Amino acid sequence: MVPGYAAALAGFAGLSGCTGEAPSARPAVPVVSGPIVEHQDASAGAAFPDASFPCCATSEATAAVGAYVGLGEALASDDATAATERAAALMGVLRSLPPDTAGATQMVALATRMAGQDIGGVREEFLDLTTPMLELARTSRAEAGALRVAVAFCPMKPGRWLQVTDGIRNPYYGAEMLACGVFEGP
Repeated sequence: MVPGYAAALAGFAGLSGCTGEAPSARPAVPVVSGPIVEHQDASAGAAFPDASFPCCATSEATAAVGAYVGLGEALASDDATAATERAAALMGVLRSLPPDTAGATQMVALATRMAGQDIGGVREEFLDLTTPMLELARTSRAEAGALRVAVAFCPMKPGRWLQVTDGIRNPYYGAEMLACGVFEGP
């Protein structure tokens, strides 16, 4: 075995909640959820209270982030019916965003593409939707006392998502790897 290789594999397998093995029947999909950036050590994720930030400054942004998070919860629960319903609701909420909202057109297009897809297809669109949704949440920070959101990251996808509760609930793999991921700092 190559020196250091076993240690690297052991470290990878020790990720919070991950088995270290790629899920079976995972489709090969290019990740287009944003630029590649330096990432903190995945084993050193922040706790939800430390990673979360107050969102959102407007009722429209609050509704959009809330609908997105609801869809993420349906995906994490492997609930295909709820995912379809929540994707349709998200599309409606996104259409009500002010036209000058950064990423609004892109988010509506991505939510529209979710219509009629199975849960796997919705998960792939969710991955792409996350980048502009993260931007909306970050640029719409609010005062203390608002909805608190945290950015979570799954090294197996790799992909990010917004979450409003403690305890990782991975929307990309559901029960297959529900706790795989870490909260990133705010």
